[in-house]
Amino acid sequence: MARDLIGDNVTPLDVVRDAAPNARSRPGYTVRIRDLVLNMFIGVHEFEKADPQRVKISVDLTLDYPEEGIGSHYSRVFCYETFIGRIRMIAEAGHVLLVEGFAERICELAFDDRRVLAVKVEVEKLDIFADVGGVGTLIEKFRPQN
Repeated sequence: MARDLIGDNVTPLDVVRDAAPNARSRPGYTVRIRDLVLNMFIGVHEFEKADPQRVKISVDLTLDYPEEGIGSHYSRVFCYETFIGRIRMIAEAGHVLLVEGFAERICELAFDDRRVLAVKVEVEKLDIFADVGGVGTLIEKFRPQN
């Protein structure tokens, strides 16, 4: 226990902090996609099934930093162009019931790239309430440890 190593001036917070595993043993980097706005069919209400609505998507992807560095090597970085195209494909594939379900599908897409360690996806319906800038969800997932 930490108290045995340090003495009596150890708080419970110190013990928790000492016991917390280091989530990252290697350097990483983040790819950000901000405010992608798509017209899509999303929502549980009948009026949402009749007409598409504007949905804003933002994504943060945490990736392993390549051991050899990035330099000018395209193959060493995450391709956001392809990823955005795949998000568009989901939006165009048909009606999505929940913003949470849409966000989860985007998370699943992210983990198709084995370098992605964590993903944070925000999905907002922009026009559902006249007096609100947007309503939605923010989901954060981590690659399962094997």
